[in-house]
Amino acid sequence: MVNDAVPTAVTEPSPLSRIADAERAGIRRVQVVAYRDLDDPMAGGSELHLHEILSRWAGAGLDIDLRTVAGPGLDRTCERNGYRVERIGGYYTGVARTSLAGVGGRFRAADALVEVWNGMPVLSPLWWRGPRLTLLHHLHHELWHSTYPPLVARFGSFVERRVAPHFYRSGPVATLSPSSAREIVADTALRSEQVEVVPPGIAESFGKGPAIREPIVLTVARLTSAKRIDAILRSVAAICDRVPDARLVVVGSGPELYGLTTLADQLGIDDRVDFVGRVSDEELVLHYQAARVLAAASSSEGWGMTITEAAACGTPAVASDIVGHRDAIGPDAGILAADDEGLTDGLARLLTDDSAWSLASAAALEAADCLSWDASAATLLDLLVSDARRRRG
Repeated sequence: MVNDAVPTAVTEPSPLSRIADAERAGIRRVQVVAYRDLDDPMAGGSELHLHEILSRWAGAGLDIDLRTVAGPGLDRTCERNGYRVERIGGYYTGVARTSLAGVGGRFRAADALVEVWNGMPVLSPLWWRGPRLTLLHHLHHELWHSTYPPLVARFGSFVERRVAPHFYRSGPVATLSPSSAREIVADTALRSEQVEVVPPGIAESFGKGPAIREPIVLTVARLTSAKRIDAILRSVAAICDRVPDARLVVVGSGPELYGLTTLADQLGIDDRVDFVGRVSDEELVLHYQAARVLAAASSSEGWGMTITEAAACGTPAVASDIVGHRDAIGPDAGILAADDEGLTDGLARLLTDDSAWSLASAAALEAADCLSWDASAATLLDLLVSDARRRRG
């Protein structure tokens, strides 16, 4: 049975309290393999999640090496928050080069390995025999088909769902939400008893905004087709008659920027939309606090980090009803939209109904208060330690 319980209140465990257990299990140096790191121009929620976890593990005393692909303009190596980053290969060769490095014994100096399975896995069970933890935030079927040509998409989705999971049937697999866990167990060969739900945390920098907000819709995302910013633009255009002062602020960058600005012009709302690009952490908090509602229309997510970041600022969300979003939006803390019409209606309601907005804002704050990065990092370290003990017998 999937262990999909989500905490109802923040508990106090931290990686520091678990470090003695890790050392007794023989874990001092951890090798992490992932597709991107936080500095990558296309970094998003997965990279932020990993950074928050590794920062806490390193702060507790673990020796951490992170191996990723080399994004454009990035140095080959860097050190961040106490852990080291090595970047090898490009977006199309990096995964294969990491797998080959593992086969060649490149990572044998480590005591344990963490693999972030982001679409195409590096098949670490084939070349790593020590303690291992796999982070699988969600399945990527929709992303494969929205990002790659049909033949590549079918191959990638087939490998992810039908081939690779057979190699990962031993060792813990952590995901972010109960809905994602259920999908993973239903659609792959992974066993329910090995899939653990470990929700993400919220940084302390996110805090409650003012009780009175202008009719600002905010979306925070990479500007890619999978995030469906075009649907949000159409919804904003559709509510102009009902909400004459409505505005949309788009935070993020990506390959769809030109097409989205063109669409805004075609819809006649270019004067209502601000494309602000990537912003600093401090600016992001101010955007969350100023907005009346967050819009998230993604076709695939493991959680929805922007939803809970907004929630911590008292900003409820209207989001597509998909795996991940169903758990990121707490009870009564926003609206799940079954389709684009539902997205439009949900935005209109929270922009115009003060009572509904106040109730959703309070519920969002309550839901966000249940999330802790320290607790997430401690739980994930527990899973790695448990696997080390299991392997020792």
